[in-house]
Amino acid sequence: MNLIYLISVPIILLTGLRIYWMGDKKIKFFLFCWGSYLCSGYVSIFYYLGIIPYSLPVLYGSIFIFPIDLFFLLFNLLQKYKDLDWERNEFITI
Repeated sequence: MNLIYLISVPIILLTGLRIYWMGDKKIKFFLFCWGSYLCSGYVSIFYYLGIIPYSLPVLYGSIFIFPIDLFFLLFNLLQKYKDLDWERNEFITI
């Protein structure tokens, strides 16, 4: 499971960064969510590997940050839906 996390989350984050650099600046919330989740996940993995010592935020950081990430991801999806709806309505009126 850790191997999947170590590979998939950075790939998704790098894809988001590439989209951001290509000009889609509305992806900032997505990048914030995946970046924070990536950092908290790696901290947990480093704890389980014995690299960093125990503390409550280290062990449960990814669990604590998940609701915040979920909020930003849902906000980003809502924003994208509104943009698509506006484009659709503009296309229909033309």
